[in-house]
Amino acid sequence: MVQYNRCFCSIFSLSILLHFQGMNAQIVQAPLKERMTNASHVVEATVQDAYTAMDSHQGHIYTVYVLQVHQVLKGTLNSTTVELLSPGGTIFPRREVVVPSLHPSVGQTGMWLLEPSPIALVDERPTELPRFRAIYAHAGLVYYDLVTNRAYDLYGSYGSIDGEWYALLKQWGYPIRHSWIEKALRRAKAEWRDPLAVSITSFSPGAVQAGKGVILTINGSGFGASRGSGRVEFSNANNGGATIDVEPLSTEYVSWSDTQIKVKVPTDAGTGKFRVTNSSGSSALSSTSLTVEYNITNVTYNNRRYRTNLVDADGSGGYVLKYHTELYNNIQARDAFRRALDTWRCDGTGVYFDDNGTTNIDQAAGDGVNVVRFDNGNELPAGVLGQSYSYFIGCNGGTTWVLDETDLVFNDGTNWNYDAADNSTANNQYDFETVALHELGHSHQLGHVINTNDVMHYALANGTERRSLSTNDLNAGNDVINYSQGSCGKSDMQIYNCQTLAFKHIQLNLLPHLNPPLLQWKLTPTQPISHFILQASNDGQSFTDCTLIPPQTGPSSVYTLPLHRKWQPLGPWYRIKALLQSGETISSNLVYFLNKSTGVRITVAATAQSLVLFYSDGDTLEGAIIHPNGTILRHIRIPASTPGRPSVVSIRALSSGWHRLVLRNSQGYRVFDRAIFVP
Repeated sequence: MVQYNRCFCSIFSLSILLHFQGMNAQIVQAPLKERMTNASHVVEATVQDAYTAMDSHQGHIYTVYVLQVHQVLKGTLNSTTVELLSPGGTIFPRREVVVPSLHPSVGQTGMWLLEPSPIALVDERPTELPRFRAIYAHAGLVYYDLVTNRAYDLYGSYGSIDGEWYALLKQWGYPIRHSWIEKALRRAKAEWRDPLAVSITSFSPGAVQAGKGVILTINGSGFGASRGSGRVEFSNANNGGATIDVEPLSTEYVSWSDTQIKVKVPTDAGTGKFRVTNSSGSSALSSTSLTVEYNITNVTYNNRRYRTNLVDADGSGGYVLKYHTELYNNIQARDAFRRALDTWRCDGTGVYFDDNGTTNIDQAAGDGVNVVRFDNGNELPAGVLGQSYSYFIGCNGGTTWVLDETDLVFNDGTNWNYDAADNSTANNQYDFETVALHELGHSHQLGHVINTNDVMHYALANGTERRSLSTNDLNAGNDVINYSQGSCGKSDMQIYNCQTLAFKHIQLNLLPHLNPPLLQWKLTPTQPISHFILQASNDGQSFTDCTLIPPQTGPSSVYTLPLHRKWQPLGPWYRIKALLQSGETISSNLVYFLNKSTGVRITVAATAQSLVLFYSDGDTLEGAIIHPNGTILRHIRIPASTPGRPSVVSIRALSSGWHRLVLRNSQGYRVFDRAIFVP
């Protein structure tokens, strides 16, 4: 699942979050019962082994996990062993990383939510075993901790496995046999040894960065004279710390004594408590949380982790992204993606991600083309909103890795918000720009973090937007830029020149509270402009020309245009189209303004300290009263009523002065947006 640095902090911000339904790492946060209902097979199993293999069709690399099935709760199996395919893995000299995806550890036991995998592999290990993939990616596993007898997933704990957890499953009608889990719990208890108490007294530094080799020093006692089978485990940034299971490789332990451990903080470690376990099995959690400011993507090869390099992949200066025609023709989606792109490359780190042209390639594959596209059918697992693919090539014996290609895929069945206005995402929508910004962060070689202020935070709620880069996001991206150098036959990546963007995209803003509403855009021309055209559309697809606007002189020009009533019947979608003297045309993003003919009008009853709203369409309205500084003072929900009947909203305790009232109808469209005076 994002926080980035173009400022969208307009005083006209509106954030209405009346209902929470989350998204984790671009995964819809569905309740467990719903996830189990959507799975074709639900099994309790343990990971016995793992290997990598190639997709026979698109050339993707998959990690195949061999699962020993203990109990089938749903579906039919003719085998006690099945295989779970998760995208991503290493077959030298190639490495592929797909986010989000489920990658458990060998030995992990739990309840797995599965569906048949459509992938055919070029098998290095020919098998007749049934093959599945996890629905909801890494939300498709309920983890079992046999030592502590606890069941949990990304979103919380379900209590003891043989107690509260099994009682819940029985309540939902799933068949449960206790015999296998009782044996497993007894075996785990018998193997548990606690001759030496582990104690963590301090650690430093308190704030670190994951995946860049920062050494954490842990002081205490009972660690053991040598590491042996001992380990340090960190909170998992991919699931918000639901599990403490991110373990360094053996090569990342710098030193180990009975009183002090020095270890490199591995990629995917997140903010939270960490655990030290000695060779005897005794363990302890840190009393306070370690802060992980950001997380750098690594490639693991031959039991070592390596940072990756951004390079000039194809001689253009960096990476050229091409839109599949379906997404390109969705003007709103393309505009939202470009805004996210501009945030990283122009208001952020200068990463050379160019967008130039279209392609008919409608698949994510290591084919030399960086594609931005919508998925087809059930290509993405259930619940996944978007996936980022990173394809690497290695050289120098696997000690150097470069990003060779990246693909970004978005779920075309999602109720997306494409609006450029801040806080325009309705509570039943997901913000496309936010998700695109997050996925581009993965292409930038950034992993998840646990910090709600950051773009790369692992989770995002519906109706929520994160469209600007935090200090941590900027530091992380710049860390990657500063580290990267030309390698494996590729030259250094250039810093993107944003001066060229004036003729790739025009940022159009709408000031709807004015009378008449005002359109505003700004350009710093690098090529002569012939003229602009205001265009209107009633569906966001087909446009009608409204008026011509001549160019202004000067190095940087701000354009304003009143949205007159004579053009409003052609709306509610509007854009500006620029015609260059070279003959090229460039279109702005779309803005939405619904004509006042919707029947919404408002008066203020000063003596009653209330707003009296009259509206004629009989629809339910939702919205908010907003202070001039952008703070939401009060959420409003006005149920559908008889047309013409007033609805009264209390404004008691609100400060006197001008505020903004925004109302949306049940389809999420803005039907009222203007200044009001509170006595």
